[in-house]
Amino acid sequence: MSQSQRRRQNRRQIPPEVTSVSSAPKVIQAKKANEPRSPHQLALSRWRLPVMLAVLVGVGVVAGVWGLPTYWMMQAEKALSSGRYLEAESYFEQVQRLQPRNAMAALGLSRAARCAGDPSRARALLSIAQSRGATSSQTNLERDLLKIQSGGSAAMIDQLTSMLVESPEYGGEILEAFAVGFETLGSPDVAIQYIDDWLSVAPTEARALQHKAELLATLGQVDEAEKTFDAALRFDASLVRARRGLARLKLEAGKNDEALTLFDAAIASNSADIDSRLLRCSTLLALRRDEEAMKSLRAILDLDKFNFAARHSLASKLAEHGKPREVVAMIQPLMAEFPDDVSLNYLLASAFTELGEATKAEGFLEKHLEGRKQLDQLGRLKQQLKTNQSDGEGILKLALGYLMYRWDESEPWLVRAIAELPDSPAPFRAMASFQRKKGNIRRANEFSKAAAAKSG
Repeated sequence: MSQSQRRRQNRRQIPPEVTSVSSAPKVIQAKKANEPRSPHQLALSRWRLPVMLAVLVGVGVVAGVWGLPTYWMMQAEKALSSGRYLEAESYFEQVQRLQPRNAMAALGLSRAARCAGDPSRARALLSIAQSRGATSSQTNLERDLLKIQSGGSAAMIDQLTSMLVESPEYGGEILEAFAVGFETLGSPDVAIQYIDDWLSVAPTEARALQHKAELLATLGQVDEAEKTFDAALRFDASLVRARRGLARLKLEAGKNDEALTLFDAAIASNSADIDSRLLRCSTLLALRRDEEAMKSLRAILDLDKFNFAARHSLASKLAEHGKPREVVAMIQPLMAEFPDDVSLNYLLASAFTELGEATKAEGFLEKHLEGRKQLDQLGRLKQQLKTNQSDGEGILKLALGYLMYRWDESEPWLVRAIAELPDSPAPFRAMASFQRKKGNIRRANEFSKAAAAKSG
C-alpha cells in the first residue's frame, strides 16, 4: 500500500466519536442524545468541566480560592488555545516567578514554543520540565508532537487515530502537528489536508485559518492565502503571525503601501515586535524612502541595541550613501560576538579602504577571504548531508560553522541538530550561544539549563 493510500485510510479511520471542536476531523457524525457516551467523550467532558466552572464561578473566586498560580495557568491555557502564544508565555512565566520549580509551567512553556513554531526551544523547556519532576505520562504526548512536527509525521501516521482518542482535548494541536510535520517533509499539499480536517468542525478557528493561509502562500496560491489571512484576522485581530503573513504577501506582490499599513498596525498592537519593524524597514526601502527606513532601523536599535539585522542593514545603507565612518561605528559593536562573520568583515574592509586606512582594511579583508573559504567547505558538507539527512553530528558541525562565519544562517541547522540529537547537550549549548549572540539572554539561559540537564 502506498504512503498516500495509508494516509487516506487513516483519515477515514479517525473515529466519529472525537467530537471536540478543537480536535475532530471531517468524518464526525452527531450522536443521538440517548446514545451511550464513549470513554473518550467522558474524558472530554471532564476536561471541559474546569473551564465551565471558571466561567460560572468567576475570575475573582478562581483567583481567591485556587490562588494566583492556578488562575494564571488557566489564563495561559485560554491564550494558548486561541493562538496568543506570547500572552500564554507571559502567564506561564508569572507562575514560574512565584513557583520556580513548577513543572507544569515549564511544560506549558514547551507547548507554547512548539505551537509558535520553535521546536528547539520546546525541547529545551521539556527537559527543564522533566528536571523539575514532570512525569513521563505528562511529557510523552509533548515529546510525540515534537517528533511529529520535526518530520516524523509520515512514520507516526498510524498513531493518529489513537492519539485523537486518548487526548481529544489536544485534537487541534495533534492535527496541527501532523500538518507541520508534512510541511517539514516538503509536502504542504498533504499538510493542508490536516488543517482542513480541523476547520471542518471549527470553521471559525482563527489559529487554523492562520496556518492554512501560510500553507497556501507556500503553495503559491497567493489570492487564496490573502483571503484566508483576512478571515483569520476577522475572527481574531490579535493574531500577530496572520497580520505579519498578510503584510509579507503584500510586500512580495509589490503592494508596498498596503504592506506598510499592515506592518504599522502590527507594531501599534505590539511596539516590541522587532520582526514586524524590520519588515516595515524593508517595505520603506522598497518604496525608496531610504531616510525614513534608516530612521526606523535606528529606532529598532533603541529597543535592541545589538540587533544584528538592524545594524547590518543600517551599515549597508550607510555604505551606499558614502558614510564609511558611520559604517565603522555601526559595525564595530558587533565584532566582539561576530569576529569571523564574512559580511561584517567585508563591510569593515570596504569602509577602512574608503577612509584610506590600508592596514586595517587588509586585516579585515583577509578575515573575509578566510571566511569565504570556510563557507565553501560548509557548502560541500551541506551537499554530503543531502544523502544522509539524519547525520546529527554532521548537521551539528554545519550549524557550528555557520554560527561562526554566517551567523544569521545557522538557526535552521541548529534546529535540525537538536531534532537529530535530542539527548545530547552539545546542540543545546550551541543554540544557547546563538541566542546569546542574538541578544536574547533569557532564551540563552533556557538552552543552557537544558544542556545542563542533558549532561546529568
